Amino acid sequence: MLFIFRKLRRSFFLPGKVRTYVAYALGEIVLIVVGILIAVQIGEWNEDRKNRAQEKVILAEIHEEFLYNKEEWAGNFNRYLDVRTKLDAIIEAFPLDPEKMDLDKLAELLREIRGHVLDIDKRP
Repeated sequence: MLFIFRKLRRSFFLPGKVRTYVAYALGEIVLIVVGILIAVQIGEWNEDRKNRAQEKVILAEIHEEFLYNKEEWAGNFNRYLDVRTKLDAIIEAFPLDPEKMDLDKLAELLREIRGHVLDIDKRP
């Protein structure tokens, strides 16, 4: 194959063939540039494909984390509502009148609130 190109190139140097050789050289340059552009485009497509795959992985991880956070929030919210209900019951008991108030119920409410607070503090 190289022999054919050498023979062709030598024939262009004959008198009157310079114009043909310049056209051949320009054609070679254009062919090389087109090849490089195609290679660059293929490389960009490959990078885009890798980026899309990585994007899907990241989005899946974000979605999982969102669902986990949503469950955690719902659990915490329910605990906070429970604590608030119990605190409202304690506040209604003020001013404390030991003769009218059920102290065992007050102690139970305070223990339950303390338990909820300790559960929240133990979470990472």
